[in-house]
Amino acid sequence: MQKHVTIKTIAAELGLSLSAVSKALNDYPDISYETKKLISDKALELGYTPNLFAVNLVKNTSNSLGVILRDANTVYGEMIKPLSNVARQQKLNIILADSNRNIDEENKCLQTMVELRVKAIIIAPVNDDYKRINSIVADRVPIIFLGKAMVKSSICYVAVDSKAETLLAMRYLFDKGHRNIALIGDARQSNSTKIKVSTYMEFVESQNLQPCIYMDTDQTHSLIDSGYFETKKMLSEKKDITAIFSIKDDVAVGVLKALKEEEKRVPKDISVIGCDGSIVSGNPLIELTTVGWNTEEVSEKIISLITSQPARFSEPYLAKPYLIERKSCGEVRKKK
Repeated sequence: MQKHVTIKTIAAELGLSLSAVSKALNDYPDISYETKKLISDKALELGYTPNLFAVNLVKNTSNSLGVILRDANTVYGEMIKPLSNVARQQKLNIILADSNRNIDEENKCLQTMVELRVKAIIIAPVNDDYKRINSIVADRVPIIFLGKAMVKSSICYVAVDSKAETLLAMRYLFDKGHRNIALIGDARQSNSTKIKVSTYMEFVESQNLQPCIYMDTDQTHSLIDSGYFETKKMLSEKKDITAIFSIKDDVAVGVLKALKEEEKRVPKDISVIGCDGSIVSGNPLIELTTVGWNTEEVSEKIISLITSQPARFSEPYLAKPYLIERKSCGEVRKKK
């Protein structure tokens, strides 16, 4: 078995001090280019790889960002690629963890990120228990929250403006002549969900419309199942709905499935609008009109909060949504 190569090995091979080798490998300015090249060439020849954990312990930080998602199969999971691209431009690495909506797993992920001395933790948390999260991190690593699970002035969060998302969707449907608009959602009662529901209620009341809300209560259902079962229930009880506002794109997929089974034509019989701007909404078999947000813009904002001098870890940011118009919404047909 090949012997593990350390900076001691390189120093012995070249007859140099440990300090000179360490400085050269870390690109210190007081080491000449010729010496750096000599040492880097020898390191490559010997197959040296640095012990990043040990390096992080010495520096008490690293060039890595810890990203913890409650579920990678969400719109935040779709942020990983643009976030990695922006981080790479700043010579930062991404360490990704998925807690699978499990608090114990999230606690372990947080502890691991702290032990790795990551530069910052970016987290879409399982719940809004900030005291639990803070007790683990204990101010040793800065935190940026994804989503509005932590809406406090002293906490740094980056989220989409859920109120603006809902108003954009509802006004779009209203301008197309829809007056009987149902809201369909899932059982995951996040702050963004609560904001969407309350904004929907505010809008229908301001326009003197009748609210029609179907929220799944079964936590075991997938988002698609929630949309499917709640739409089935709605169709059995309501006959005059002309449009559905789905609070998530994945929920809208279930909505479309149920409508197809019931032989409801989209958008001729019922229009459907989603919310997230996720990849699934652009599927050519779905072509869902939805409200999206710019993941690259949000990623750039997150990295700028971390890399600015000084870093701004108390500055909340709300991304502005925009309409993505496809083929699932139409005008209300006037009765002859």
